Amino acid sequence: VQKYLINNNKNNGGNGEFRASFSEAYEAARKYLLKYVDVNAREERLGALYIVSQAYYDILPVFPLIIILGPPGSGKKQLANALASAMPIYIRTGQLTPASLYRITTSIAPVLILDESERTLEENPELLNLGFEADAIIMRIRKSERGKNVVEAFTIYGPKIIPGKPEYLNLREDAETRTIWFYMRRSKERAFPPVNPDSDDRLEMVARLLALKVRRWHDFVSTYEWIKQESAGIDQRAVDAYLPLLTTAYLIMKETDEPCLLYVVLRDMFKSISGRKREKDRLTIVVNGVLKYVLDKYSSTIVDGKPIREVLVQVSDIINAAVDVLNIRDGEFDSLTKAVGRYLTNMARSESSFVIERKKGHNVSSYRIDLAKLYEHAASYEVDISNFSIKDFEELRRITGLDWEEISFSDERALRCALARLVGNSPIPIKDCMKMRDADLSKYLEPLRKCPEYLRDMGEEEQEQQPSEAQGAGETEQEARISQNNRGREEKLAYSETNPPNPPSKGLGESTSREERVGGLGGFSNIIGNPPSRVEADCESECASRYPQLTPNTQILYIKCIEECRSKESKQSVTEQS
Repeated sequence: VQKYLINNNKNNGGNGEFRASFSEAYEAARKYLLKYVDVNAREERLGALYIVSQAYYDILPVFPLIIILGPPGSGKKQLANALASAMPIYIRTGQLTPASLYRITTSIAPVLILDESERTLEENPELLNLGFEADAIIMRIRKSERGKNVVEAFTIYGPKIIPGKPEYLNLREDAETRTIWFYMRRSKERAFPPVNPDSDDRLEMVARLLALKVRRWHDFVSTYEWIKQESAGIDQRAVDAYLPLLTTAYLIMKETDEPCLLYVVLRDMFKSISGRKREKDRLTIVVNGVLKYVLDKYSSTIVDGKPIREVLVQVSDIINAAVDVLNIRDGEFDSLTKAVGRYLTNMARSESSFVIERKKGHNVSSYRIDLAKLYEHAASYEVDISNFSIKDFEELRRITGLDWEEISFSDERALRCALARLVGNSPIPIKDCMKMRDADLSKYLEPLRKCPEYLRDMGEEEQEQQPSEAQGAGETEQEARISQNNRGREEKLAYSETNPPNPPSKGLGESTSREERVGGLGGFSNIIGNPPSRVEADCESECASRYPQLTPNTQILYIKCIEECRSKESKQSVTEQS
């Protein structure tokens, strides 16, 4: 570090000052990463931010896990080595014993690359399930030389990178939601050199990050705490995972006046919130379905000062009602019915649950639901019920006596509020911004007009909200969204009948979720690029029915299903032409 500071001082004219810049460190990390591995734009940005952020991990309470997925030969291990080698000490564990791992992490706190460690992770899942928290301690008992039992305490906190094979990890939900997933693809452009621990570029990268840590640690920690405080009302587990990267991106924005990087990280965080919270997905269906069922059944009922407190519903009632509110595909109906049924049955076993009673019938079960407890549960999990109109919320308030609009949450809206607060310096906290008018919110988003990603995303939103196509006369924005979701599948099928097949607009390795392939945060009906051909629509529908819950564990299987389906359709087309 001392040598690096001297050289840096000479390069800057010898004035005795060291320019500890987050933006320069990010650019150096990005170039360092691209020297050793070919990655997509998302992985390039998040990877460079991770390299800079991990310099501060030992003074942070939580640091995310990194899991790298991809087919064989895609460079998963190479990416892991590049991410880890920017730190002074990094170790590839291999098949080390748990005792060795515990002693290594406690004594020198290195960056761990958990490669070829399936057996160790299966037998010791706490390495990942507790390894992201600084205050986590593992207690182990060993025999002393005199034969007595001795209790030892180990700390296993630190950056951990796992290249591939997620089925062996056995992650708990709290660990999985504090994980950032990287996706690799095969590259035939050029061969990349292996990471050399003694190379000059690696030593300079290490020295640059350590010098940045020494000079700017207070700026990093204070910004980290401020963003964490401002993120109240957003899923805190996702915030924990992305907060180090958000902090670095925010400090870069302050130095360069370029908010694009911060927007990309925030957008990725909200996509992870939308895509991997399985309980929230089931709860979203339950809440939206129950509320729509209540509206349909009791809208014509006169409530004389006695609001409806309980409803008795079947799973089919919930799913059928939710179809009118949410964009649920035909192929997902049966799988969601089973998933929601299991969810309600498990909730009925809990004394404090909103499911008061389960009544077993001949072939079907009914569930008695306490609406007040459902309200509290929906508020605590920030369930998205924004598809209901203002009139619907007023009617629900009359029927149930509860203000459902007060707890309405939308991930897309929360993203805009976070951008307004962090980028546009809005005086309104994120948690209080959800009811701001779009016109009042938009003025704080003007700095993002210089970001191509933001303009592309907002251009799609504006196209969807044109009154001539999506919003009819007299319709509110929420009513138009409901109508558009209901028409989404018919429009795609009608387009595929009148247009020849088109190639996919994105490579297989470039997508991180099904929402990104066929839409954004707004749902499956929002199409990016050209609408799909009949082959694309059929393959999408078939694979979606096989893997209705697209989690990182099913990402590879889903992509493989799409590839096989396309290949099969292509061969069939050639045969027909012959």
